[in-house]
Amino acid sequence: MNIEEVTLFTLSFISRILVGGVFVVAAIAKLTRPVKEFQLAILGYRLIPERLATLLARYLPPIELLVGLCLITGLFIQFASIVSICLLLTFTTALILALRSGKHVDCGCIGSVRIEKVQQRLVWRNAILMLISGWLMFTT
Repeated sequence: MNIEEVTLFTLSFISRILVGGVFVVAAIAKLTRPVKEFQLAILGYRLIPERLATLLARYLPPIELLVGLCLITGLFIQFASIVSICLLLTFTTALILALRSGKHVDCGCIGSVRIEKVQQRLVWRNAILMLISGWLMFTT
């Protein structure tokens, strides 16, 4: 391996651990708490009906866990990157809508383990994670 290949491999590895780690931590935090807590965070945005919030609260954490584990282990990197971008884009849209409407709600990002109000910083964090995921999608 030449220096460019080593550099690309190292950057890819660090990027996968970073984005995958965020998804794994968020998923575990939600999976270890009652589904109702995450459902209430979702409903706080007032964007979707209760029935859909219940489905998301139940099935989103396992999807986050799977995406994170795929990125960390290097399995299905391109697919996991695409799914992570879709998830982050959805989360970011909800954050922006909440910010624009002046809603002071819990972001629900890490379940109820860490209550964090919606703020601009979270939009930027998600944007950076989307850029990293996009880079992973095209370089692996």
